[in-house]
Amino acid sequence: FSKIHFWKHRRILNLDLSQEELRIAAYLDNDEPAIITRSQGLGRIILISSSWTPKDSQLALSTKFVPWLYTALNWGRNYQELRTQYSIGEAVDLSSIPTEDKLAIRNPNGEVEKKSADKLYRNTNLPGIYEIEADNDFRWTFAVNLHPDESRTSVLPLETLESLGVPTRDPENAAEETPESRQQKAEDSRLLQSQEIEQGQKYWRWMLLAVLALVLLESLVASKASPKQFA
Repeated sequence: FSKIHFWKHRRILNLDLSQEELRIAAYLDNDEPAIITRSQGLGRIILISSSWTPKDSQLALSTKFVPWLYTALNWGRNYQELRTQYSIGEAVDLSSIPTEDKLAIRNPNGEVEKKSADKLYRNTNLPGIYEIEADNDFRWTFAVNLHPDESRTSVLPLETLESLGVPTRDPENAAEETPESRQQKAEDSRLLQSQEIEQGQKYWRWMLLAVLALVLLESLVASKASPKQFA
């Protein structure tokens, strides 16, 4: 904000900077406070000694005005916003909750567990909505969902299913099947495929011979039908 002109500002008297929750975030060029912040409950008070009206400053004309407002709104919260979506088994970080009291965490079954705010909550084994409450009127809810991999519907190869112990064949035939028999089936399949390719090549040979025969026959007929020339 060093290039933004301020015409007027309000002088703050009896400012006690010894308070830990009080902080000066910005100064004017005359070393008087421009922005003062103070923690208050779950939020933060932001005091500006001037304003963005044209008679006080050119703040509203600056390209930094809108980003500054957005930052100030987020800065006004005195805690880091908790996530609202987790997966089963994922730990929940409670350290950003602004309280030193015990937290009451209610799982989807209605069971309540007391937990310190500086700890991790790991009992997220049930899908559903969890509620967090503190004695300072803090309330927060988050959802625990199934892992995305459990919703995959793509078809798995038979080899993958068999490696996981899933039966994929008729039990009567599977009991008689051995590694040697599976190898023999694979060789038979390759042999059958080779025979099919060879049979197709034979058809092409016969077709080529037929085309050549037609060309020779056409040439012979054309030579006989052409008139003879006498000297």
